[in-house]
Amino acid sequence: MAYLTPPLKTIAAALEEEDFAAEFFPATEERPLDMLLVSLSEPGGEPCLVEMTFPQDLLYASGQEESIEDAFTLQFLLRYRFSFDDAHTADVALLLHRLNRLVPVGAFGMSEDVGTIFLQYALILPSREADADVLATILSSFETFAPMLAPLIEEVGSGRRTIESVIESLEDEEGIVIPPMLPGPASLLEP
Repeated sequence: MAYLTPPLKTIAAALEEEDFAAEFFPATEERPLDMLLVSLSEPGGEPCLVEMTFPQDLLYASGQEESIEDAFTLQFLLRYRFSFDDAHTADVALLLHRLNRLVPVGAFGMSEDVGTIFLQYALILPSREADADVLATILSSFETFAPMLAPLIEEVGSGRRTIESVIESLEDEEGIVIPPMLPGPASLLEP
């Protein structure tokens, strides 16, 4: 479907009204989907950038027709600017697993191929329009947790700290307790 104004450009304007710095990038031959970059403030450091895209645009770019019945996925992706040492892959994975119980929106992940750590969230929408308050809530959650946890993840990824010391410092210095995984059935078939 052709749009008079690209949907991510409309979303950028809505986010700017919510005091987020956003920049729209139209699709190119190298990147066949529109992208919106949102800058999150990071005290004393470089800003974190959140990439917002409609991933199914890749399907449309390859010839699939967009339909009025389609649901749309708006993806938020924050890639940290540091990588992790291969020797600490298991520790980083375990830390991210624990941190995923803490963050209210999205989940941390990692790409072992390039050593990238990211925070990702997918918002399912009935159209390419999204409520500005919902978008601001998601980005505010990213803004709260992503910069605060970055140095801790980086220290575990480099081997300078253990997972246990990071968990302790979150509790002692920030007053943040990672909730335990509650026991439950392994499937809906088991009692």
